[in-house]
Amino acid sequence: MDNYAYQPDVGGGGNPDGPFVITRYASRTTNPNDYLVEVSSRGKVLKKPGFYRTLSVIFLTVAIILLICLIVVIVLYVALIHRKPHLCTSDECLRTASNLKYSMDLSVDPCENFYEYTCGKWGEEHPNHGWWSTFSSFTTIAERVAIASLNVLTSDEDVDGQPEALNKSREFYQSCTDQETADELGLTPIYPYLKKSNLPLIPNYITLSQEERDAYVFDWVQSETNIKRIFMMDVFIGVDVGANVYNGTENVIYVGVIFQTCPLPSPVQKKRSKNSIRRKTRSEGSSVHDTLEEEANRNVIKYILKQIAVNVTGETPDDNIIDEAASVILNVTDVVQELVLNYTDPDQEEDDNYSVSFSTLKDLTDSVSSTGRSDFWENYFQQLFAETNVTIGPWSVHC
Repeated sequence: MDNYAYQPDVGGGGNPDGPFVITRYASRTTNPNDYLVEVSSRGKVLKKPGFYRTLSVIFLTVAIILLICLIVVIVLYVALIHRKPHLCTSDECLRTASNLKYSMDLSVDPCENFYEYTCGKWGEEHPNHGWWSTFSSFTTIAERVAIASLNVLTSDEDVDGQPEALNKSREFYQSCTDQETADELGLTPIYPYLKKSNLPLIPNYITLSQEERDAYVFDWVQSETNIKRIFMMDVFIGVDVGANVYNGTENVIYVGVIFQTCPLPSPVQKKRSKNSIRRKTRSEGSSVHDTLEEEANRNVIKYILKQIAVNVTGETPDDNIIDEAASVILNVTDVVQELVLNYTDPDQEEDDNYSVSFSTLKDLTDSVSSTGRSDFWENYFQQLFAETNVTIGPWSVHC
């Protein structure tokens, strides 16, 4: 109630259970300010001591942080000014810097001809030795790589930590260049490989008579596959295994002309010209170069046959027999040469491939073969992939 003169009594007549009554008491004195609501002012906040303390701490913290940042910036700036530049002094860096310096032609204005400014004197500092048709920085790098490789291969001792392949390469190179040991061994190192290839130590043409030659049966397929597995070299048939050009997720067998080359007289020494057929036989004559090449090949074959016969039997074979044997080898070479050059589709690009199944390849061969060996390809691939996990099925793909 607003009138303080009226105070509720707990009950009528002192009875708590009686009716509610209002008893009048004497009025009391009130302060007029009791009815006023206090309003905050702006200046009152500044009069509080706690506010100044908080504000001072904030300002001091910010000042300290700014001072630390300023000190760090000054230190970094001074260190950057007085820091010495890092110079590469290795042999590679010095060689590169020297090469660049002496290759530049400083008399040329770079705005007029920047190439001459940077490389104008390179030719003077790097003269061609005479055996290069072109000479560039890549050639000089190739020369340094070749010299470094030769130094590694000719070093006497193996270095610890080097790959085993590098040590084996060094041993292999030194064994090839050991002329004294090679002369002492002669042709004996090739005899075990002749046996593995199912070839006689001495050609039967030298040791057998004419009647024995006619009755002799030679399994050339076994020798062909053995040579392929041992030396990775094709003799009559080019065979390779690689990713399918039409589906890179699988491997296929590529069958075609001979892929690998051999330093000995071979039909693969003469390359086929693209989209052309060259029909040429020995009876049609040849150029002076071809004549000299054939004579050189004949002399190489005769020398090898004679040396093998002498090393195995201790006797020198008749020169006429050696010459006949060399002629047989050259004739076989020419026959294969003719097959490679003249029985290839002239419109076929060298990179063209045809996908056929194993059974189709077999049928195509049987249709043009007069030997009646329907099991030729099956026998050939079984021997080629002997002792491997490769199996040839009727639907295996060949290209």
